[in-house]
Amino acid sequence: MKKIKVITLIATLVVVSAFATGCANKQAVKDLTNELESLANELETVDNDEKATTVPIQVAEGSVEDFYSKNNGIKIVNDQLEQARLSQYADTYKSMTFEVSGNTITYTYVFKEGLTADAQALRESLTEEMGNETKDKIEAEAGVRPTKVSFIYEEADGTLITEISY
Repeated sequence: MKKIKVITLIATLVVVSAFATGCANKQAVKDLTNELESLANELETVDNDEKATTVPIQVAEGSVEDFYSKNNGIKIVNDQLEQARLSQYADTYKSMTFEVSGNTITYTYVFKEGLTADAQALRESLTEEMGNETKDKIEAEAGVRPTKVSFIYEEADGTLITEISY
């Protein structure tokens, strides 16, 4: 079964969300980070007659959207976000999604009914440095630097809690 290398920043985003919502302690965050890093490392290989090899990453010409479209990356990242949600955050998030338009990337986190987060705590947990690290990781993957990365948090009914952009 072929597995394609994808962005490892999902771990960072999920951990930040856990802190911001008060759903994690330091040990739980450390354990989750280690688990997601291990998953990311596994995704860097393909099964080839029982011999694992590194998957070559095609550097995109054009936009970040071009890269993710050519490599089926949008679906892969959304599938991974859904796996993370189901395995770690089923009690917290109704959905977690990844969208790309041109050189703009948007992550949207929708809380389950009856749950919310403090907008200020979310803004404080997602620092500009983390935004730049996200851009750096995407640029390393895609060969194109995103001009904007947004993190949107919503109530279950779609009411905006906060949008953080870098």
